[in-house]
Amino acid sequence: MRGKAVAFASTLVAALPVVQYVVIAALAVAAWSPRPALLAPVLLFADLLNPVLKSVAARLLPPSLTDRPSGCGTFMDVCVSCDILPRPGEESPVRGRGMPSGHCQSAALMAAYVTRAQARDKDAPLLRRVVTAALAWAAALAVAAQRILVRCHSPPQVAAGLATGAALGWLGGAVADRLAGPTA
Repeated sequence: MRGKAVAFASTLVAALPVVQYVVIAALAVAAWSPRPALLAPVLLFADLLNPVLKSVAARLLPPSLTDRPSGCGTFMDVCVSCDILPRPGEESPVRGRGMPSGHCQSAALMAAYVTRAQARDKDAPLLRRVVTAALAWAAALAVAAQRILVRCHSPPQVAAGLATGAALGWLGGAVADRLAGPTA
């Protein structure tokens, strides 16, 4: 049972790139605000930028930092993976560049974007703003922990993904603030 729970949680995290766009659409409709909708192009830009960053990192950094760890996709002898599930007893076919982690980049981008939006919303109670931002970062850190636990990324790859995502989320939030205007 424990193995099935781990595999289910890992599958949810692996689906993050698809889920994030559904969540953004729901937030945009629920809030009737352009600000959540402006997150979608920021995430799309980040998703397109990630392979470029991985190529640049592969040229500038040693393979020990950029290549995915061996045993990628297994945790407690349960087959969980980044994108492909190996058969029991086989090593995951997931190979290649892992610097920076795209899942962590997306999660941190969303957390930074939410944090910036909460900091800007002076009408909301302070406790709600702090709790919302803390929950967003807790989710991003849960994604980071999952990427390390299933050995799809090393800690430096996860840290690079979190840092890149946080920077892109903050900058994307600044652009959204400009585009949405003072009343959004």
